[in-house]
Amino acid sequence: MPNDNHKQIIKEALSSFPVFATHLWHFLRLPSPTPVQYQLADYLQNGPNRRIIMAYRGCGKSFLTAGYVLWRLRKNPDTKVLVISAAQDRADAFSVFCHDLLRNWFMVKDLFPSDTQRFSKVAFDVFGAKPDQSPSVRSSGIFGQITGSRADLIVADDVETPQSCETQLIRDKLRESIKEFDSVIKPGGEIVFLGTPHTQDSIYAKLELAGYSPRIWPALYPTAAKLKNYYGDRLAPKILSDLKEDSSLAGHPTDSGRFGWEELEARQESIGRSTFNLQFLLDISLSDEERYPLKLMDLCVFRLNREQGPDKVIWMANGDKALDLPSVGLHGDLFYKPAQIGSEFIEYTGVVLAIDPSGKGSDELGYAVVAYLNGNLFLLASG
Repeated sequence: MPNDNHKQIIKEALSSFPVFATHLWHFLRLPSPTPVQYQLADYLQNGPNRRIIMAYRGCGKSFLTAGYVLWRLRKNPDTKVLVISAAQDRADAFSVFCHDLLRNWFMVKDLFPSDTQRFSKVAFDVFGAKPDQSPSVRSSGIFGQITGSRADLIVADDVETPQSCETQLIRDKLRESIKEFDSVIKPGGEIVFLGTPHTQDSIYAKLELAGYSPRIWPALYPTAAKLKNYYGDRLAPKILSDLKEDSSLAGHPTDSGRFGWEELEARQESIGRSTFNLQFLLDISLSDEERYPLKLMDLCVFRLNREQGPDKVIWMANGDKALDLPSVGLHGDLFYKPAQIGSEFIEYTGVVLAIDPSGKGSDELGYAVVAYLNGNLFLLASG
């Protein structure tokens, strides 16, 4: 049973999640939370009901959010929490971590379920919760069965991964699964996304358009250009205010107690600039430039002759050259007409017909007729 000192500590911690998180870090024998971790803890407690937390990899956002789940349950045992990850085992790991704390940490030990309550790695109750069809905490994969669940708090922990956003079909399936959250969440409930974007067509960008409030904590202070063109008011307020006070901070670590410059530099050399931009700077503006080098804007769209082509084609993706055609590529990628074509037309050097035969299922045969002349390729027909 908690002694009087423990009771006083619990009383103080229940009024402030950052204080609760500090005790959790000490119990885990970790140094006190870093400034960024305190900012994350404050946003978890005081952020809007629909929020997205994007922080550099390794900052401890999943640990903090597990603590936030227990803090909510400690304040109100009848709270219902649904934890969702890209894979079931990742969601279960979140749940198991909560298990271990319920068993061993005095701050939440009196929430340990009784013999008559549910207690598994996919669903468990806490002591003091009223009987309910929904468990106190349930974990699920993003493509698992969540229909019929009810929750006061949904934690979506890394639902976007390289595998879950690999193709447009999978990204569409992911978005449809996320729409189910609105059927699960109770009136006035909270939905918290934790994650790292993996593509320019990120689900987090779509969620922002749907009314979610994003907050970004990069590992390095951004440059003025990046702040203006990418981060904007999504950047964590403390990082933004630091930059306003001292613009020379650009390029320096935002959380040197966690990752100093030498450590970040070593990681960038190890994983490469593209991955570093995604995992530590949460900057998606370069990711697809490198992952998908061929864009719609690389094409010049104009009428072609089947036997002769222009000796010169000048490409320029200016706004006045954009064509009013549906964009079937990534966000902001458009079709353009050439800035200028040569005055002389000559016979193509050669023409190739390529055929991609149909496979099983709904796959169909595809073909393309491509001519080449003076280093340019001309698509004459396809289907």
